[in-house]
This record gives sequence, structure tokens and C-alpha cells, in this order.
Amino acid sequence: LFYQREAGPTGVESVDDFCEIATCEYIPRALFIAGYVLVATNYGISALCLFLMYVYRRQEIIRVAQPFFLALVVVGTIVDTTSIIFMSRDNRDYSVQALDRACLTWPILLSVGHMMTTATLAAKIYRVKRLVDAGLNFRRVQVSVAQVSLFILLFVALDVIVLLVWFTTDPFRWTLKESSTDLTGYVNEAFGQCASEGDNYWVYPMAIAVLHVSVLLYANYLAYKTARYHAISDAKSVAICLFNSIQLLLIGAPILALVGDNIATSYLIRIGFVFLNNFGVLV
Repeated sequence: LFYQREAGPTGVESVDDFCEIATCEYIPRALFIAGYVLVATNYGISALCLFLMYVYRRQEIIRVAQPFFLALVVVGTIVDTTSIIFMSRDNRDYSVQALDRACLTWPILLSVGHMMTTATLAAKIYRVKRLVDAGLNFRRVQVSVAQVSLFILLFVALDVIVLLVWFTTDPFRWTLKESSTDLTGYVNEAFGQCASEGDNYWVYPMAIAVLHVSVLLYANYLAYKTARYHAISDAKSVAICLFNSIQLLLIGAPILALVGDNIATSYLIRIGFVFLNNFGVLV
């Protein structure tokens, strides 16, 4: 028996009322504090990266790596990391309306930020491959910023389309789910989480996961094909970032599915994935 948004098993009409007469499970505040510390850490490293890029913008290593795309990668990590802030909320401090908005915000920031970073890294590897292939065939080719930007925009646009369809048809909302009931079906304990109400709630997250994994696999393939040229480009560091990202995604996603309704563990895995993925890209 699930607690509905309109009325629960006790006839109450709001999450706040329900948690006053029954036990609600919460993520420990210490974990929320840890989440904010991780956000501050990535923000600080991101700011340092942007500052150093500006200071050393005339250095050859920065010019070869293309400052515009380096900055885009950093912006992507900032967007992605910001999702932790909106994950770190519950009905102890926020209204249901504010939590509904947070439930819409953090998946968008997480998905778009991750795709910005991944697509930009993939585009940098793609550019190296185009230039190397042309050189091996004794052809001169120019891969402009506009061309590489279109590559990035294509994948970000696909990501946004899936998100728009998801959140206009079956959006995440803050809901209470029962974790303990008595013999009469009365809910004794419940916990809050962001969830879709439709039967096919898993379709859109799965579509986004498949899209992101596909881009990562393609980018890692390009990194493998250009491995011999890492000494003359920044492709080696990009390849390491991409390999780390796909490892985290392939390991983190199954673990997140296995923890089920353990909200504290689920939260810890989500913020750990976001932090480690972006930290690995930045450093």
C-alpha cells in the first residue's frame, strides 16, 4: 500500500502531516554535509582550472588543447556537480512543491552536465583522429571550432530531447513510499524519494543511460584508434578521463539498482559517482 499524494492510509493530505503521525526515514544530515563538501571541492578545482587556463592561455600546451573546449569541459563538470545540491534535500527543510522542483532539476543537471563533458572529450578525440588520418593520407584538412561544436551540440540536443519527453509525460515528483506496515495495512514507516508515477518509469532513465554509454564507448574507441599519437596531442589525458568515466558508469549503475530502497546508500552512491567522475576529469 503506497501513500498517495492526495490521501494516505490515515487520510492525511500532505507529507508534513504524515510524518507528524508516523515515522519517516531520512538520509542522515551528515551525508548531506558530506555532499556539500564534495560540491565545494569540485567547485574549487573548477575555479582553479579556469583561472590557470586564463593565466597561461598563451602557453603552447593550452593552445594545443584548445581553451574553448577545455573551458566547456570545466563548465560541464560544474553543471554536473551542481546536481548534488538538489539531491541533498528532503521534507525536513523543504515543502513538497520545492522538492518537486528539485526532483526535476537534479536529473537535468546530472544528465546535461555529464553529456557536455563526455561529448566535448569525445569531440577532442574525434578532432585528433581527423587530423591524423588526413596527415597519413598526405591531405590537408582543417577541423574548425564550429565543426567540433556541432558534434557536441548534436549529443547534448539528443540528451535534452529525451529529458523533455520524460518530464512532460512522466516527471519525477517527491513521493512517500511505505517501508513498514502493520497487519491492517496501516503505514508505520515511510521514506521520501523522487519517483515517476507511470508504469514505464524506467524507460527514460534507461534511454539516457544507453545514450551516455554509447557516446562513452564511441569516444573510447576513438581514443584506442589514436593511441599511437598521444605523444603529439592531449589525446592521452582525454582517453584516461573517458576510460575512468565509463568504468564509474558501468560499476555505479548496477550497484545503485541493487541497493533498492536504502535511501542513504543510494544517495551516497549517486553523489560519489558525480563527484568522482567530475573530479577525475578535472584533475
